[in-house]
Amino acid sequence: FRSVAAFLGGRISFPGIADVVEETLNRVPVRQPGTIEGMMEIDRESRGTAEEIVANGTATTKSIRACVRAN
Repeated sequence: FRSVAAFLGGRISFPGIADVVEETLNRVPVRQPGTIEGMMEIDRESRGTAEEIVANGTATTKSIRACVRAN
């Protein structure tokens, strides 16, 4: 969702959506939540990581750096 909002806000290009999602999945550890609260924590962490990637252009993939637009 954060990557789509960034696209709609003109912060990244359309291909940048997939790059942000990919990099978020690479950075957030895989774990099995045992509760709804655990699931919500993983969601919060993932959204925060995606926002950081968009804000800083810190993805490890080359294409995200090309897609992030200067503010």
